Amino acid sequence: MASTCAAPASHCAPNAPSSCSALPRPTTYESAGAPLGVCAGMEGTDPVAEYALAHFGIEYLFPYQRLVMANVLDSLATPDGETERQVVILPTGAGKSLCFQLPAALCPGPTLVMYPLLGLMADQLRRLEAAGIGAVVLKGGMSAAEKDNAFDAARSGAARLILANPEIAAVPAMLSRLARLGIHHFVVDEAHCVAEWGDSFRPAYRNLGDIIRAISPRVVTAFTATASPPILARLAGLLFGDAPYRLIAGMPDRPGIRYEVRPTLCMFRELRSALVTLPRPTLVFARSRAGTELLAEALSSRLPQIDTRFYHAGLDKAERAELEDWFLASRDAVLCATCAYGMGLIFWCYI
Repeated sequence: MASTCAAPASHCAPNAPSSCSALPRPTTYESAGAPLGVCAGMEGTDPVAEYALAHFGIEYLFPYQRLVMANVLDSLATPDGETERQVVILPTGAGKSLCFQLPAALCPGPTLVMYPLLGLMADQLRRLEAAGIGAVVLKGGMSAAEKDNAFDAARSGAARLILANPEIAAVPAMLSRLARLGIHHFVVDEAHCVAEWGDSFRPAYRNLGDIIRAISPRVVTAFTATASPPILARLAGLLFGDAPYRLIAGMPDRPGIRYEVRPTLCMFRELRSALVTLPRPTLVFARSRAGTELLAEALSSRLPQIDTRFYHAGLDKAERAELEDWFLASRDAVLCATCAYGMGLIFWCYI
């Protein structure tokens, strides 16, 4: 069952009507015995807005962002053993990530975020590090020492966010360790994947509800930019069962996103023209792994002045990591990839 709700007066934006007041100053919360000084050191009346400005350079929080954050922070007052649940449907580029990244610094326990793709995890880790927010990644292929270091950082409070995927969280030994961390906020990003992938090639998504119950977080939030009523019902059923949840939905239209279809007799020639004239870095999607390699080779041959490479799941871990670092740091790159790679990344894309 979903319930929609309006933001209380105390959670409205700074320039909202005069009947609204700023978000009350929260208590200084403790994490692993160390105070989160971000609250204690703020002298203003709106520490959430101050933190957004100081660490993310964001001067204004939209009302829906404040509402989502308020639902997370209000969970601090709920009785132990109770879980708050919400589904947030906001368009691409509307600031969904901030809705869990910012509260992570104010909550007493870590925030665990489920991502569908390693590329998206790497991009988010880079952004968090740039903002000075401690975060660690849990993924397949990590050594025992790497996992121990990640959990040590989460326990000490040095890492406020844990970025993972459903497959690694479903491993019994990993799930047991996560359950002992005292996860406060469990986040499912790109949550439409729960319904769209869980029944096909990512069965681990079907087990997220069991993972949530084993970890027993205080808050569970599912974020997505797109969810039709059947998809919403399916993902809510898999994550929450029959439990009620809040639904926060914004208008899906994004005037800043442009879709264009160019009629052409030669698709490769049109692609070359686009890559020369439009901004980079750029993602070019191909239908298959072999297609990414052939396309990158052809573009490198015809456009030698542009550094073009390919990326797909068939590459080994070290190669993928090197390519991700290269692409995210470059201002002039072209990356030919299979279509799943670019989910959640903000770049020019050609298919």
